[in-house]
Amino acid sequence: MRTPSLLPIDKILGELSQQIINHDCILIAPPGAGKSTRLPLTLLKLSCFTHKLIIMLQPRQVAARSIAQYLSMQLGQKVGQHIGYHVRGDAKYSTQTRLLIMTEGMLSARMQQDPELSDVALIIFDEFHERSIYSDIALGLALEIQQGLREDLRLLVMSATLEVKPVQDLLPLAKLLECEGRSYPIQYIYRPLLASNIQHKGQRNTKQFALRNWLIKVIEEAFEEHEGHILVFLSGASDIFFVQGRLKSKIENGIFPNTIVAPLLGILSAQEQQLAIDVPPKGVRKIVLATNIAETSLTIDGVSVVIDSGLEKVQKFNISRGTNMLVEQAISKASSTQRAGRAGRQQAGICYRLWDEQKQQYLVQASKPQITDMDISRELLMLKEWGSSFDDLPLIDKPSKAQVSAASDLLAQLGFINADKSLSLLGKKAAKFSTHPRLAKLLLLAQHEYHHDALLIIFIVSILEGKFISQDAGSLDIEAQIRFLQSNSRHAIHSDIKRWAKHFKIPVDCSFELSSLDNILLASFPDAIAKQKPDGGYLMSSGNGIEFHSALVNENMHIEWLICLEQRILSTHGGNAQISLFHRLSPQSIHNHINEQKTRSVNTFWDKQNEKIASKQVDALGAIILNEQAISTPNSAKASTLLMQHISEKGAHFFEHEKLIKVREFIMRLECARLLSANTTIPNMSPLRIFDDAENWLLPFLHNITSMKQALNLEWMSIIKSRLDYSQQQELEREFPAYFKAPSGHNHPLHYTVNSQEECSVTLAIRMQELYGLNKAITVGNKHWPVTISILSPAQREIQKTQDLPGFWEGSYKAVQKEMKGRYPKHFWPDEPAHAKPTTKTKKNM
Repeated sequence: MRTPSLLPIDKILGELSQQIINHDCILIAPPGAGKSTRLPLTLLKLSCFTHKLIIMLQPRQVAARSIAQYLSMQLGQKVGQHIGYHVRGDAKYSTQTRLLIMTEGMLSARMQQDPELSDVALIIFDEFHERSIYSDIALGLALEIQQGLREDLRLLVMSATLEVKPVQDLLPLAKLLECEGRSYPIQYIYRPLLASNIQHKGQRNTKQFALRNWLIKVIEEAFEEHEGHILVFLSGASDIFFVQGRLKSKIENGIFPNTIVAPLLGILSAQEQQLAIDVPPKGVRKIVLATNIAETSLTIDGVSVVIDSGLEKVQKFNISRGTNMLVEQAISKASSTQRAGRAGRQQAGICYRLWDEQKQQYLVQASKPQITDMDISRELLMLKEWGSSFDDLPLIDKPSKAQVSAASDLLAQLGFINADKSLSLLGKKAAKFSTHPRLAKLLLLAQHEYHHDALLIIFIVSILEGKFISQDAGSLDIEAQIRFLQSNSRHAIHSDIKRWAKHFKIPVDCSFELSSLDNILLASFPDAIAKQKPDGGYLMSSGNGIEFHSALVNENMHIEWLICLEQRILSTHGGNAQISLFHRLSPQSIHNHINEQKTRSVNTFWDKQNEKIASKQVDALGAIILNEQAISTPNSAKASTLLMQHISEKGAHFFEHEKLIKVREFIMRLECARLLSANTTIPNMSPLRIFDDAENWLLPFLHNITSMKQALNLEWMSIIKSRLDYSQQQELEREFPAYFKAPSGHNHPLHYTVNSQEECSVTLAIRMQELYGLNKAITVGNKHWPVTISILSPAQREIQKTQDLPGFWEGSYKAVQKEMKGRYPKHFWPDEPAHAKPTTKTKKNM
């Protein structure tokens, strides 16, 4: 056994060892303190853990393997003896194993098999600050086990950068310990991409292209100016493989002598990932191109330079589409600290940042927890089998109601939950597979209806569950990928194939036929069937649009029907989601499926062009219209409701039709009555609100009405008046009459208007001679609202406006009288109009 050098964690090992015997603990220790590599070996020595297992959780497979290897070396053993690991598709442990390093999702599966974790004494949650959905769920389940079944189970939550309070709220009795880290000084160099370096070339994503080229220049600068290995953080696989290709070309041209380039990302095999971690031969420099997989846990020996693009790609669940969306975003401040820290783990280091120093201050403090942004259908199925729920489980953050609803809908569609949301018998069987519900559906088919095609289904599940192989197989078609795996038995995915084959107790014989592929996928992905549209894109039976990447459109342009097994929505790509895995359906298969699954319905809708209700008989496969033909519109409640909705959408504009002018004036009069009266009971029928309760007063009148033409011919005045009871109608006629009876004995219409600020005006247009003898203001309502009078000449031309008729007689009338006598000498213009006899005649005929 090796004699280790001192690490910062050594200062608190004694205290932590004492506390963990009787209490849960929370440990905050920066990178380099030794929490992952020194602490577990110390805990193995405690007598209370001698006869039981310690489980240490890691968020990433490469870290789990690497730490297990390192700790085994410290004990002078091989992995699988006292120290083992268990990740999806790969495990090395034995009956001797006392420390088992697992990825977080594997613990949940273990809990399903052994709800008490009867052989486990301690669970260590390492790198908990990453807050994966699996770590959150695992901690919640562990707390339930501890509180309900195992008081002696101990929990240790460890993190480098963690907001402590939410964890303390879950573990109120846990002891908090903090430790200093061991790191060396880091020099920060900011190298932002300037706008002047981005060239605009047609439709190409020029910013991404420019950033890649700029990154390569920064790598060249770092290589020339500094010694040591270089760790480059990029957002995802496409950037890594692009930069890798460019760097290899430069190595071949002698620009980077004695240098190897090693990618490090999740889709690589364990052997390929290990190449990035292994120490290269003496005198050889290494450039590691990594995603955020290298942020924590891993120490890549000899790295003294970090180049950080400042970007990451994260999957977010698009609830409306029911699929994942790949979003490229700026990293958090915590993540930038973790990345920079990789340069100072073993010596003084350099960190190049491809953004400016000011932007660093505005980065978000920490990334959003996965559980609030993920598809949670797998976890919901697991919790239902466990007998808990997201509401009941002790969690720092909860998924949204929309996430839970979307997951419940999928489980119901697959037949895994009953109408009352309880787990069905089929759902209980599906939960045993500890995989995504869609894949569990496929595996159930392998057990029952398609047991003769079990190996074919295993290949399908391994492709869907595993790493992308479209680049290896040269196709996005799953059939081509299956055939590729049949002829390439050494591909990394075969480890998953062998695992599932072992579960089903069948041999892996790659000579099987694919004749059942259509029917298997149709049975398990009915909502993913898609039909080509005239524009070349596809409409899925779920109602979503998808399309091939522009570079793949021509080679797939003759595919009419397909099943979209995986799709991606890129944050940099507008419009439809892109197809990332599909299967082309044969005409016979889709024909048979349509005959069995199509639905026939009558679609009643508003025909905008002809302004009427129309109906069609529609044959459909989900949202895909197979055939439709016009039929006569039934006099249904739906037709009446549609017409009512269309009229309501027009709102006030509906009453602007020439046939309804008088109705509109009546509505204005009603609104003025409501606004200008004291203690009125007249309802609110303003043009903006009149249709708010249309289903109560309008719908009964629309029976057998199917067009706008018919609707306009209704007795609208009577319909509106029917909303007023007798006393309200009496109040309206008394206080807000439609006409003003002039002293001449003639009736003249009063015009009521209301503006958008609910300000009323009442106007009257009348010839001046008809007002003779009237010496008071004209008003309406019990609050005596003044009427604005347009005083007209004998020729009906406006002379003056006033709300004060007595004031007009006594004031400006004299000047008006003089002008009128000259212009209309035959008419009567008295000197005292307030006391004169009103008339509509000339002087000769009076």
